[in-house]
Amino acid sequence: MSSGGGTVTDNRRQSGYLPMLAEGAHQDVDLALLASNAQSSAQMGLEALLLRDRDSPISGMSFTACQDALTANSKKLTACIKSVHDTLMEGSDPTKATPKLVKDIAESTEHLILLLETVADIVFLLLSKGQGCKAPQKSLIDHYILVRARLAIRIAIEHVEASASKPPTVMAALAVISTHLEALRDACDTAAEKTRNDLLKAQIKGCSRALGGTAAAFVASVKHYVAHPGEDTLERVLLFTKPLKASVDALVAFALQDDAFYGSAGFFSPAVRKYVKPIQAAGVSLVSGSTLFFSTIKTLLSQPSSADARAALSKYMAAVDVHLSQLTSAVRSAYSADLMA
Repeated sequence: MSSGGGTVTDNRRQSGYLPMLAEGAHQDVDLALLASNAQSSAQMGLEALLLRDRDSPISGMSFTACQDALTANSKKLTACIKSVHDTLMEGSDPTKATPKLVKDIAESTEHLILLLETVADIVFLLLSKGQGCKAPQKSLIDHYILVRARLAIRIAIEHVEASASKPPTVMAALAVISTHLEALRDACDTAAEKTRNDLLKAQIKGCSRALGGTAAAFVASVKHYVAHPGEDTLERVLLFTKPLKASVDALVAFALQDDAFYGSAGFFSPAVRKYVKPIQAAGVSLVSGSTLFFSTIKTLLSQPSSADARAALSKYMAAVDVHLSQLTSAVRSAYSADLMA
């Protein structure tokens, strides 16, 4: 079963913004802030990938390839979650294990997002190719690419703005920002090429140019700071973070609110919907369990000896494992039902 086309993106790089940030910063990242970033990422995935049906594929993978990706990322998410749990439960000061915790938290978030993207692709395949279903009409711009880029840029800027930012952290943030600014510009260029509305074309190009100008000023200030680190050069970097966020927010808000950017929704036949619902429900439960796990990390970081927090961390680790099994089972059932026309 194939996806019937679609553009394959460098999704590992775009979805792995937290590992990119953590690795580039040499693991010198605030753990509580990272846990909050993980929560925000899970919520973004829930809203953009599970609570609305997509009108185009993310990866262009076949159903079989999606199953393989689901299995691989499930195993990796389980391993990362368990590693975080075991490190925090050791009883020692968790801040002493910061490099390992940073890596595991960042990678668990990446694998969760990749899982949700795969679930969204599976649902899209069933919607576009399922028996008795009506395929959606593709929108001018992929709204998920926009909200993912907006969150990744916001998170990167948060780490730049955090106290005692160091050159490696700022450079790592710049790498994340550059990756997602490129994704935003590519989305704008594609939409501008497709639209026949002259006003919309002009507005899209205007937003893209404004974003490019602000980004160029930010990049120049970062390079100057790295070459000459100090409070004055860091202040110049921070001077451009607010206008950069504002430019990104304006572009995304414009694209999300203008009906001209939207395609038309498809619909599921009852026979296919019966198999889609358990997949989406398991995905929602997985996000819930993961979010609670990340929230408990913050509690344990501030209260390392809290017995309640330790019990909750074990509870939510087990919940993530259960929901992953439910998700895998639901996808397997849909595949076995041979629902594709």
